[in-house]
Amino acid sequence: MIYAGNMSHLLSGLLKESELAIVAQIASAKRNLHGARFDTYIDKVIEVLKVKCPEVNKLTSPELRDVVAMVDVWGVESRGMMKMLTDTCTGCGWCCSQTSTVIVDLEDTERISRQLRKKRDELFVSDGKYWHIKRCCPCQWWNPRNGHCLIYHIRPSTCRWWPLQVNEYGQDTLHNATECNYSVMVLVYKVIGALQASEQVQ
Repeated sequence: MIYAGNMSHLLSGLLKESELAIVAQIASAKRNLHGARFDTYIDKVIEVLKVKCPEVNKLTSPELRDVVAMVDVWGVESRGMMKMLTDTCTGCGWCCSQTSTVIVDLEDTERISRQLRKKRDELFVSDGKYWHIKRCCPCQWWNPRNGHCLIYHIRPSTCRWWPLQVNEYGQDTLHNATECNYSVMVLVYKVIGALQASEQVQ
């Protein structure tokens, strides 16, 4: 459970009291949905955060866990920050080989099908709400020999914006992939930015 009341002094100035409660509820729902995987990801982020920003050590462990969990579902990832951190991607291929479902938009399905001269239904499947790449985990376009994408220049927007994903509330959030250094580092810098903006870490 994430307690919004404990966070009001840490994220003051960034969120109203009513917004804190909503964000805490979304973070709790994500924690409940992903369970141990979510907790392992948060632990990894905190481990790196303590090195990158030692000032966070003045927060109690529960406060720090709650701040990280809330910033994960609420903080905005600027495209500039994402671009700045692309060097933290190790090229491990986890995103291509281990992501069980890759949601793509309608435009992606049409563009990629047209470029590859294939019927859309050969490459993608719809569940009535979203379109998905038909063969994932590993992705049908991932080359395990070199870790490269076979259609990199026309890859889906989902892949272009990894590790971002859209949650059920329509908000950008991160894939909780402990194995993905890029995902970990994006959240580390989101937390640092949020705490600096709220004047809690200077």
